Amino acid sequence: MRIDLHTHSNVSDGTEDPDVLIASAAAAGLDAVALTDHDSTAGWDRAAAAAATLGITFVPGMEVSCRTDTGISVHVL
Repeated sequence: MRIDLHTHSNVSDGTEDPDVLIASAAAAGLDAVALTDHDSTAGWDRAAAAAATLGITFVPGMEVSCRTDTGISVHVL
């Protein structure tokens, strides 16, 4: 099984629309893909619909921007 659990669409800092990103993942032979845009769930519906049409598993995710108590920037998936 081929899986990518860390992708970004143009909802955050990626280059493709969520549905196009899923189509690209399917064309690359992936079986499952997570959309983990920065601090947003706005692409989930389009990505999920594309995944259902293309027959691959969609995993909704998010990369949350945080700061430690000392001010260090951290991204958490």
